[in-house]
Amino acid sequence: MSYLRHLNLNQSIMGNGVCSLLLMAFCMMAELAYSINQERQALLHSGWWNDNRNISNHCDWDGISCNEGGNVIIIGGSSMRIPSSKELLSIEKLNVTAFPSLEYRNLDGMGLRGSIPTEISTLTNLTYFILSHNHLHGLIPSTLGNLKNLRALLLHSNKLEGTIPPQLGNLTQLGNLFLCENSLTGSIPQQLGNLTQLEVLFLCKNSLAGLIPSTLGQLMNLQYLYLESNKLEGRIPTELGNLTKLRILLLSGISTKNGDLFSIWNYDGKIAFEDIIEATEGFDLKYCIGTGAYGSVYRAQLPVDILVNIIKGMAEALSYMHHDCSPPIVHRDVTSSNILLNSQLEAFVSDFGTSRLLDPDSSNQTLVVGTYGYIAPEFAYTLSVTKECDVYSFGVVALEALMGKHPRELISSLVNLTIPNMLVKDLLDSRLPLPRRKDAQDINLVITVALACLCSKPNMRPSMQLVVQKLSSFKVSLFLPFHEVWIHQLMSQDIGHLSSKCQE
Repeated sequence: MSYLRHLNLNQSIMGNGVCSLLLMAFCMMAELAYSINQERQALLHSGWWNDNRNISNHCDWDGISCNEGGNVIIIGGSSMRIPSSKELLSIEKLNVTAFPSLEYRNLDGMGLRGSIPTEISTLTNLTYFILSHNHLHGLIPSTLGNLKNLRALLLHSNKLEGTIPPQLGNLTQLGNLFLCENSLTGSIPQQLGNLTQLEVLFLCKNSLAGLIPSTLGQLMNLQYLYLESNKLEGRIPTELGNLTKLRILLLSGISTKNGDLFSIWNYDGKIAFEDIIEATEGFDLKYCIGTGAYGSVYRAQLPVDILVNIIKGMAEALSYMHHDCSPPIVHRDVTSSNILLNSQLEAFVSDFGTSRLLDPDSSNQTLVVGTYGYIAPEFAYTLSVTKECDVYSFGVVALEALMGKHPRELISSLVNLTIPNMLVKDLLDSRLPLPRRKDAQDINLVITVALACLCSKPNMRPSMQLVVQKLSSFKVSLFLPFHEVWIHQLMSQDIGHLSSKCQE
């Protein structure tokens, strides 16, 4: 009898345990369903997805991705619709607290207005926060410093005001910080030196003042530092010399007062003061192209072999952006003024204010950006961001470097399907001497590749990866002296079976 009572008691306990587990599971499912419904309602309330298509599962809507449980983890991307210039969306309408699982938020170029909500700090899983190229105003919330998993914070090209919150120094996982082209004031926080994972720091084109903090010398992974077009002053910290991975440092517009104007060029002997004197023939007035508050500006012609190496370096930079970055990056404004040279006369692509990340699952449509004369012709009517647009712009810049002027007449003849009846030597900058045999081969090669890049059919243009390969190994099969080579002969050269197809 005692055994039976004990058995009944155990069965009762087990029964209650099963009921408790079932009740717990039911509660969890109900809570998840409620959370998912809250996310859907928040999306609808924003008005961004409020059309007849969005009657299905919200995880299937444009620009929305969910995890296996049905919670939203991605909002935005190039697949979202882009409003017209007259239609501005309010960022405050999207209740950010409704998305506890959100990891990626990309609303680049969506025409957003309003201010960044402080409640963004509740999204502790957020890794990418992109609000660039909008109309946002107000302050950068200090609460962004609570997003400890953040790897990319892109707020450039807005109308943000106030100071840079020192709390951003808490984002120790951050790899990219883009704050260029706003109206930020105050000094650069010392705390940014805590961002030891940072690879890109863009603070350019603001109204930042004061000294450059020496703590930036602690950013050992930093590759790109843009501080130009601010109101900074004082000495450039010697600690920046510790940044062994730094590829580009832009400091134009900074008053160094008693600083040595030639020290930035002279540090490794590649462009010493004596070299500058030689290039300008003792600062002859014929090389002077302007005079400003800090002295005169002189111009010197680069030798052909250096020009060719600069073009190759530019191709390698664009190839890296297109084929080695994930997701790929399209620059959208490749021009001669956006190609910078370091002390070794190596080329670097600059000014990423118009760049976009490519979404492989979308049309990547955007508003018209770029510089007239360098924009691919199809971009004007498709508004589609593609790698081929950058390829076209590269072709323009490559020819401009060799011609010493914009190749608009040559491009016009190509558009009209008229093969230019011109010798290659007449295409070159008249200030350049006739090249030696090796340089002549390189010039023929660069022009051949550049003309292939200018093909009016985007799908017939070579990729930047192929451009780099051809510039490194391809040989133009011509057995004529350089002064007897015609443009149409170079156009008939086969660059990866693309050049001939372009002429069909």
